[in-house]
Amino acid sequence: MSLYLLHHGQSESLNVRGAYLEVLGDLLGSVAVIVAAAVIWLTGFTRADAIDSVLIGR
Repeated sequence: MSLYLLHHGQSESLNVRGAYLEVLGDLLGSVAVIVAAAVIWLTGFTRADAIDSVLIGR
């Protein structure tokens, strides 16, 4: 919901643009953690956590 609300104002304000990108980054990081957890749970490939950490940290 926050991402949707910030999307409309991002072209008008640099502060809103920064907030939009922050929320987007948090969303993508959360999705990556859920995917890594699913990979570990389904396959036992525990290095998925390390790979996920590197991708989020970039």
